[in-house]
Amino acid sequence: MKNTPSHLFHYTSIDNLCLILKNRSIRFQRLDKVNDPEEAKTEFFPEAKYFTYVSCWTAEKNNEESLPLWNMYSSDMRGVRIRLPINMFIGRHTPSDKVTGYPIIHAESPIIIKRKNSHFPGMIIGPLNIQYQKDPKNTEKCFEMNDDATVDVNLLHIGQAKHEHWSFEKEWRYKIIGMPFEGKWNIKDYDQFLIAPHSQYIDVGFDNSVIQEMIIQLGPKATFSDTIIVDLLVKEFAQGATVCDSSIKINQ
Repeated sequence: MKNTPSHLFHYTSIDNLCLILKNRSIRFQRLDKVNDPEEAKTEFFPEAKYFTYVSCWTAEKNNEESLPLWNMYSSDMRGVRIRLPINMFIGRHTPSDKVTGYPIIHAESPIIIKRKNSHFPGMIIGPLNIQYQKDPKNTEKCFEMNDDATVDVNLLHIGQAKHEHWSFEKEWRYKIIGMPFEGKWNIKDYDQFLIAPHSQYIDVGFDNSVIQEMIIQLGPKATFSDTIIVDLLVKEFAQGATVCDSSIKINQ
């Protein structure tokens, strides 16, 4: 895949770092829970935000840090920035766009989406480069009804645009769609998937081997106590990961 970075960064709090390392997983939040309410708007499938789960990352050349992201996502710049390879999930499979035109990852850990009367096995789509627009409302068709009582489904484009005032994030994201997202379906068979899942988030395991490639960078305002906590977390849950300080200098 052209122009796809080999590694991505995730800014977060030390509390969230603890959960990530202890549970060996990455959390995907439902699209209606993200910070930009406009990106959840779709013209032809307004309920799509209840079916779509995302994990948000950023790409930064030469390991450059972002003050806005430190400030917004790392608890007053006292959190961490996590660096991981894009094939982080269990099995270390490389994303491939040969089948759908979108990068798909076949994770070997089960991705189970809870529904009212059933469960649906999900797949990871991404990483995708977010498009920034003046009006991010999605106007692409999601369903095309046919005369033979079938429906053509295309949901791959959901959750890929944000308002241009978020462009500083340089976001790349992974997403999981909690229903079949492409193909031709019998309408009666597909109706069962139009009931929104119960899951408000999905945790997906990352491969143990990526610990050796993980870089955990402390925030610009990290205290001595923060450093001790992160060092202890790494010693307990992520031996082999690298911990380093921010290159940004800020007076406390």
